[in-house]
Amino acid sequence: MQAFYFANVWHDHLQDAPIGFTEAAGNFQQVNSSGQGIGGDPMHTQALDGASVANGLPDANRIDNARIATPPDGQSAIIQMYLYHLPGAAYPSGDPFLAVDSTNEADSTYHEYTNALPQRLLVDANNAPVLNSWQGRACRSAGATGIRPTMRSVTATRSTPRRLGNSRMARTKPPAEPSSTRATTAR
Repeated sequence: MQAFYFANVWHDHLQDAPIGFTEAAGNFQQVNSSGQGIGGDPMHTQALDGASVANGLPDANRIDNARIATPPDGQSAIIQMYLYHLPGAAYPSGDPFLAVDSTNEADSTYHEYTNALPQRLLVDANNAPVLNSWQGRACRSAGATGIRPTMRSVTATRSTPRRLGNSRMARTKPPAEPSSTRATTAR
């Protein structure tokens, strides 16, 4: 539920100015009420993905990370949120990560969601993503890291700009309080 909430908050943040990842730009949502872009492609989040595939534990391919698969506009992207820290490994000598669930980390969801933007924005004439090489994936990840300063702005109000160093942060409406009992609507 937490990753679902984070994905919805980030959807709204990216849709607003100054980023403008709108329906026409290929954003992720079930219904495109503007009639622009292709609907039927909400973001899917998989919490604790692969958490019990190896005798009730995650395997080595599903720890210390998160990932996103982003097909062209009109098809849903999937964020897979893994556990951080290999069960049974000593920290920090056996595994450099603390034992946490990336589903509960907003920055992990925001980073993976942002990795999907170039896949939708940079396409060829057939609507196929053009950044699928190793270099392209590195560019996507760097871009998602570069947009990270706007993450703080998700909790800023329009009357309270946030600043990072000397640069002004974008301002957005504050999100509703997260709650595991509150229902949210898919985009």
